Amino acid sequence: CFLMSALAAAAGAPELSYAVEDAAFQTVMQMASDARVNVKRIAFVKLMKGGADIPEFSEIATVFENGLVQAPTEFQFLTHQDHAGEWTEVDRFFDAATDFGDYDPKTLPRVGVFKMADAFLIGQVLGAPSVAANKSSVRISLRLIRIDTAERLWAGTMEGVYDDPGPDYQ
Repeated sequence: CFLMSALAAAAGAPELSYAVEDAAFQTVMQMASDARVNVKRIAFVKLMKGGADIPEFSEIATVFENGLVQAPTEFQFLTHQDHAGEWTEVDRFFDAATDFGDYDPKTLPRVGVFKMADAFLIGQVLGAPSVAANKSSVRISLRLIRIDTAERLWAGTMEGVYDDPGPDYQ
C-alpha cells in the first residue's frame, strides 16, 4: 500500500510541472496582449506559497520562472538563475513581505536587478495544486508592478492545466 501511494505521488510530479509551465505561458501571453503593460525588462522576484503546504513548492517556483523565460514575447525576464549574485537585497526585502499587497516605491530596493528592470512580477500559489492520474492543475495569482512608481500595471490569476491526451495523441 505504501509503495503504491509513493508511486502515485511520484507520478504527479511531471504533470504538475506541465501545469505550472502552462500557467507561466498564459501569464506572459496575457501580459503581452494587455496595452497597459508598457515595460520590457521584468524581474520575476518571488512566488509565494500562500496558505497551502506544498511539498514540491521549490520546484514549482523554478519551473514557473523557467516558463516565463521560455515564452516567445518581447519581454526580457530577469531571473534568479541569470543574476544570482544580484538578488541578495531584493530577496531580503521580499522575504520580509508577509502579504501580497501594493508596495511603496520609496521602500523598494534600488540594487542589483532592480536597477536593470522596469517592473517586477510577484505571484502567489492559491491553494494546493490538484494532481490526479495524468491530470494536474495549479492556480497562481500575479501582479506586475512598475518599480519607479509602484503602479500596478497588470494583475491576473492564471490556472495552469495539464491533461494527458493519452497514447492515441502520440
